[in-house]
This record gives sequence, C-alpha cells and structure tokens, in this order.
Amino acid sequence: MKKRKIIIVITSVVVLTILILAILLFMPSSEVGTPITFSSDDERTQIATTLNQHAILFARVLQNRTASHASLDIDERELNAYIQTSPDIQKKIQDIGGKDVVVKLHKDRILVGMKAPYKGTMFPISAVINVRQDLNKKLIVDVADVRIGSFPAPKSLINAALSKSIKNGSVDLPPGVTSIEFNEGQIIMQANPASIPAR
Repeated sequence: MKKRKIIIVITSVVVLTILILAILLFMPSSEVGTPITFSSDDERTQIATTLNQHAILFARVLQNRTASHASLDIDERELNAYIQTSPDIQKKIQDIGGKDVVVKLHKDRILVGMKAPYKGTMFPISAVINVRQDLNKKLIVDVADVRIGSFPAPKSLINAALSKSIKNGSVDLPPGVTSIEFNEGQIIMQANPASIPAR
C-alpha cells in the first residue's frame, strides 16, 4: 500500500511537471515581451534627438499662437528610442527597479511591457491601456489589463502605480491641442495654436 502511494505521488509530480512545461511552451509570447532594438546606440540616440527636435518645434508653434494648424506625429520606434535614452524616464524606471521597457501602439490602445521586481523576483509586467477622445476634448483612459507574468496584477498594486488623473479616467488635452489619435504604430497630435487665449 505504501509503495502504491509513492508511485501515485511520483506519477502526479511527473504529470504536473509535463503540464507546466506544456503551458509554458504553448503560451503565446507577449507582444511587449522584448524591448525594441536598434542597429546601434548612435541610431537610437539620433532617432530620439530628432523626435525631441520635432517636439520642441511643435511647442514653439503653440507658444507663438499665430498658426491655425500644427501637428506632431510620433511613431513607435521614435517613442521607444526616446524612452530608452531619456535620463528622466530611465531614472523613474530604475527607481522602481524596472528595465527593458517597451511600448506598442494600436488603434485606441497602448501596450506597455517591462521587467520589474515583485516580492523579490523579476517578472515580466504588461499593461493594456485603452485611450479615446471624447466630445469635450478629454482623453478617456482605461487601464484595461495589468499582468505580472501571465497572472492578473492585484488591484492594490495597480492603484498605487496610477497617477490621480488616470485614476479619474480622463486627462485634459494641453491648451491648443485639438486631438490626439492612437493608430497602428503611431500617435498623431493635431493643434490650433491660434485658439490659445493670450495670458
């Protein structure tokens, strides 16, 4: 009888191990599982610098308040290059022990992935954020799904990570900006600088 129990336990452990391996093998790889890479550090820096210059020009047009139209297009590679090279963003990521951040853009949806510590172990963490603009020119932001590995993250952890404005579910557009669209692989920001009231 004792020998039979041992055989049952060993068989159960073997079957469980096979099941776990099968789940890991056939589980679809996350779209945000690996960061976007560049051919060299110089390429990444150049792409980030170009985006920064475009953003500065866009901000200047808004400040001048004379043009009736201005736009800023940001593609996925530019955004990831900027994230990977920005000292301020990298410091915030390092402050929480994170690394390998990647952002993917889809129609009205942002996917974010990174590795971060949870209870002393590094885990892949991913988030799906739905974004749309309402008629009052506010961005409606809904953090639809946050996962640690393949498991849903605790609500308390999500709430601690969110800023107050995102918790409220909406974010005001900057003055003069008329729309922000999230499309496949890009963000398109449209503005009417002349509509900004003089101070």
